[in-house]
Amino acid sequence: MEVVILIRDCDNRMYRPWVLFVCKLLVDLPMQFFFYFLYSSITYSLIGFQGDIYKFLYYLACISMLSFGSKSFAFFISAIGFDNAALALSLVVSINVALVLFTGLFRNPNTIGTYLV
Repeated sequence: MEVVILIRDCDNRMYRPWVLFVCKLLVDLPMQFFFYFLYSSITYSLIGFQGDIYKFLYYLACISMLSFGSKSFAFFISAIGFDNAALALSLVVSINVALVLFTGLFRNPNTIGTYLV
């Protein structure tokens, strides 16, 4: 239903598709930030990281940006128009796995080639 409305509004030159994309992300951000904060608070204390507030805020920012990027990829994949939801979901998951693997959390910095740095 939303696609029909988007196409109609774009044909009438009311707004462009990127405006809808940005607005959907910005409207959903405050509600999702609560869940980012809740998840980060639980995992930060359970993992046993340092109790410094600045390091916690850095951790919260990393979790928030990863989730925000994942949501952006999901919107992008849905905008392309996959008819098969399982295929779109597997594509989004594979992109996110690549993002997480190359963030440096699971790699020794000395083993990363200079071409990737």
